[in-house]
Amino acid sequence: MLTKNIKYPYIKLIFAGVGILAGVGILLMFIFNTYANFESNGSSSFRVNIIGSSMTLLSILILIVIVCAGFSFILKLIKKKGIKAADS
Repeated sequence: MLTKNIKYPYIKLIFAGVGILAGVGILLMFIFNTYANFESNGSSSFRVNIIGSSMTLLSILILIVIVCAGFSFILKLIKKKGIKAADS
């Protein structure tokens, strides 16, 4: 992440960090809610079972990732005064 010539680099860094943590949370939810069933006749099944409060948490984490990505992108577009966009 390049923060050169960005007006609010620390705020952008905070949004990026929160978005990354929420993305890791989503991955952990998928890992901990995974179900695998292997039978002796050779058949197997693999499922991700997210229901109830886990689904609510997953929805909130996805929303956090989308909001943080949007704010991070918007803050990236805001440049310091006196620096033209062609210089970057």
